[in-house]
Amino acid sequence: MATSPDDDMPSERHFIDAALDGDHRSFLHLVRRHQNRVYRFLLKHINHVADAEDLAQDTFIEAYLNLANFRGDSTLATWLLGIALNKARNYLNRAPERRFHWESDDSLFNHASPNSMPCLDFEKRQVLDTVRQGIAQLPTDLREALIFVSFEQLSYQDTANMLGIPVGTAKSRVNRARCLLADYLQVQGLTPSDAVLPTIAASGSC
Repeated sequence: MATSPDDDMPSERHFIDAALDGDHRSFLHLVRRHQNRVYRFLLKHINHVADAEDLAQDTFIEAYLNLANFRGDSTLATWLLGIALNKARNYLNRAPERRFHWESDDSLFNHASPNSMPCLDFEKRQVLDTVRQGIAQLPTDLREALIFVSFEQLSYQDTANMLGIPVGTAKSRVNRARCLLADYLQVQGLTPSDAVLPTIAASGSC
């Protein structure tokens, strides 16, 4: 039977156990593996580059201090996103005006091809900025559910566990968020397909 290149790599559990035994390099390996995802997740929530970097660092510090509490009921990535979500919530509670603070950075939308045309990159950035603004204006409970399912690609079950809600409620929040976002994009003269973000397009009945 064919094997993938990852089959010969040590499992993530190996690095977790080694870190718990005091191997700091193993924990640094875990940080390198997950830091970009955690940072992007935080940036989607708070829309502030420098503070997202600080919160990502705080997330990994807390993860290191509480690594022994990681039972493996979820993936390490999901566990880290749970810590990051609490960091983002606390941040927004302290400074709610940051929710609508927009950065002109390239950190979140760095998907342009090196061979793409500059004019198309500019248009794409305008579209993505509009989508980001629409997401930020969603109610907090809807925004969190949408980000977990449509951007982090978590299952509804994992999303429900992260948010402490029933699975049906998670599905309802995501559908409602998609509908509201589709309405916002339409007002701005866009559709979800224009935004090249099919995973957030409204599905089902709105």
